[in-house]
Amino acid sequence: MAEPTNWQGKRGYLISPMPGWSGYEIFCDEGTVIGGTDLAPSPLGYLTSAIAFCMLTHITGYLARNPLKIKRIKVEMRGEFWSSLGVAGDGGQGAGGCDAFTCAVIIDSDEPEEKIIHLTEVCRKACMAFETVAKAVPTSTTLVLNGTARPIGLAAG
Repeated sequence: MAEPTNWQGKRGYLISPMPGWSGYEIFCDEGTVIGGTDLAPSPLGYLTSAIAFCMLTHITGYLARNPLKIKRIKVEMRGEFWSSLGVAGDGGQGAGGCDAFTCAVIIDSDEPEEKIIHLTEVCRKACMAFETVAKAVPTSTTLVLNGTARPIGLAAG
């Protein structure tokens, strides 16, 4: 659940989909160039970080079960996001999207290369966040206006 706190600020409440896991309150903002205060990560910053965090979860989980001598691990994610300028009739929002996500798994290790390649391949396939964007899962939007739910459709492509 998310709600605005000021012009571009937002407060979110994360409720875990897994029983027994905690929920959290988080904050989000935009850069000053679009009217934010730049006091918290942007929505796209959270999205990109979430994929990197998920990948690291799988890497550390793999290493807990299959110990390898690793000196350093780092995951760098980059989203190639774009946005067009708004036009009359769309409330100044325009269109937006992402052309690609790139992931660099940086590992320093004296282990054989094939073991590190295997680790990376297995964890990439297991990473639910990466697979979500890679497979462009179907989405839906529902507007609940004055207590009445109404599906909102978007034109394809």
